Amino acid sequence: RPLFVILLLLGYLLHAVPMQWVAWLEGTFARSPWLVKFITFVGVVQLLLEMRQTYVQPFIYFQF
Repeated sequence: RPLFVILLLLGYLLHAVPMQWVAWLEGTFARSPWLVKFITFVGVVQLLLEMRQTYVQPFIYFQF
């Protein structure tokens, strides 16, 4: 899944971001209007729905 790999790489790259940038981003997001926060929330939920599995893998120990 390319989306998963991209998000995983972005997560690793976030560890190299200076803490000043993180503090600035937190402050900017906290001061942003509720509509921006809601759109961000909807985007995160959409990413979670895109990355979920389409089926539930059966518990393998029931087969023994």
